[in-house]
Amino acid sequence: VDIKYSFPITGRLYPSHYSLLYYCKGEKPKTFHPDRLPLEICSNCYRELRDYGGYKHKLNPKGINLTDVWYDISPVRHQRYKQRKGANELPLKTLDRIIEMASNKGDLVFDPFGGSGTTYIVAEIKSRNWIGIEIGPIDDILNRFNHVDEERKYLQQIRENYNCLFSNQTLTSRIKQGLWTPESVRNKLEKIKNTQEKPLTIQAELDFS
Repeated sequence: VDIKYSFPITGRLYPSHYSLLYYCKGEKPKTFHPDRLPLEICSNCYRELRDYGGYKHKLNPKGINLTDVWYDISPVRHQRYKQRKGANELPLKTLDRIIEMASNKGDLVFDPFGGSGTTYIVAEIKSRNWIGIEIGPIDDILNRFNHVDEERKYLQQIRENYNCLFSNQTLTSRIKQGLWTPESVRNKLEKIKNTQEKPLTIQAELDFS
C-alpha cells in the first residue's frame, strides 16, 4: 500500500509503502472477488490522467482491475483521526477492501492484534463473523461499536465509488465539460454501426473528445 508523504527516518531509505501478505490454502484462493476502481482523474479538470486513445470503447464500464499496489488509500496519521492513542491504525478503506476481496457474508474473520478495532468494525458492518484478540485495554474498541452506524455510513460512501469507470460526481462534471463517458462512447459506436460502414474504417473514425 502506497503511503505518500511519510516522514523520513535517519539512516534509512525514505519509507513509501507498507506490505500486506496474502496467503491461501492450495493453488488458488477459495474466495477472491476484488473490487474494480475508477479511472484516475485530475481533480481540477476531471480529465483522465492516462490517455486511452482509440481503446476507450474497450474499457470495462465497471472500472479498472485492482493491482497489487494501492495508491488510493491514505494512512491514518494525525492523532485527532485515530480511534486509539498510540495504535498503528489502518484505514477503514484498507480493511474493507481486504475483507470484501477475501471473504463472503457469514465467513469468519480472525485478527489477533486488535489495535483500534478496525478489522472488527468492518467485519461487523459487512456481516462477517469475527474473533479478535487484544492484549491492551479495549475501551476504545468498545466505544467504536457504540458509533458503528457512523462508520457504516462512511463505508457506504467509499463503496459508491467502486466498480464503476467514473464516480457520480466525476461523471456529472465530465458531461458538463463535454468529455467522453461510457454512454457517449457506446452511442458513437452504435451510430457508426447503424451507418453500415466497413469494419476497417470504424476504428479510424472513432474520434473521442
